[in-house]
Amino acid sequence: MGSETPPEVLIPSVLNVIQKWPSFSFLLYLPETLSVPTLENVTVITCSQKIAMDDEPRKAIKQNPKSSLVQALKGISAGDGFISCCNTGAFVLASGLYVSKLPGVHRPALVAEMSLLQSPVYILDVGGTAQRAAQQLQEWAYLGKGYAEARGTRSPKIGLLNIGVEEMKGAEEHREVVEKLFSMSHFVGNIEPQDILSGKVDVVVTDGFSGNILLKSFEAISLYWLSQMPKGDVRTSIQSKMSDSMQQGALLVGYEAYLMKCHGSSSQDTFAGALTKLLSLMERSTIDKLKEHLLVGQA
Repeated sequence: MGSETPPEVLIPSVLNVIQKWPSFSFLLYLPETLSVPTLENVTVITCSQKIAMDDEPRKAIKQNPKSSLVQALKGISAGDGFISCCNTGAFVLASGLYVSKLPGVHRPALVAEMSLLQSPVYILDVGGTAQRAAQQLQEWAYLGKGYAEARGTRSPKIGLLNIGVEEMKGAEEHREVVEKLFSMSHFVGNIEPQDILSGKVDVVVTDGFSGNILLKSFEAISLYWLSQMPKGDVRTSIQSKMSDSMQQGALLVGYEAYLMKCHGSSSQDTFAGALTKLLSLMERSTIDKLKEHLLVGQA
């Protein structure tokens, strides 16, 4: 609730996904005016308040305890999943207030997955935290490495997004952290955006401001060039890959629960794709695997 796409538009595709996962139990947080068909594995919780996309996060959370975001995250337990296309700032802040972090994690990060290549590339942070600090970037490098390993990437290669590959490039925080990260196995150093699509790295580390712009720029450029291509099998194939990549949402990694953030303007297909991805991650116990890899990395 509170996203650009109203819940009544998304609900049909959500119910379609739910019926394909009968072993899971679902809680739907919906406005009082919206009713849905009765399903055995679905409980509906009504919400009398909502947080708008342009609301100031901290104030909105405090003033809207009956919103879907606050009610859901207050009731979440380790191993549970949550998905929303709400206000990103409120999503990140409420997660920090109500959800337990993984051991050793101080600042979780939004992780986006690009699946345009043969193997996925994980980018963090893509909008959870706009500020940057060397310690934070260093933590995200290990968090991204652990997440990639938990997802099945062996010996993932990690790169720090920068304005050049030379060690002296970038802001003070970049120059400080790149030196520290060279002690990390499979760290390749500074990278530029073109290195992401070349297969040079499996994990891209950046601050949330730069990561969000990077992600949206990739999407915008890809959609533009796709619109210029003649119709045919090649365009259909590329469009299918792009659609799969863009439908996955971004996982807020570093918590004991699976927290999926989607675009505020998500379509039925986009939200259904992200929900399916979330359920797949839960089914594979991805967080348990991530904790194992983080413990090894911290040893």
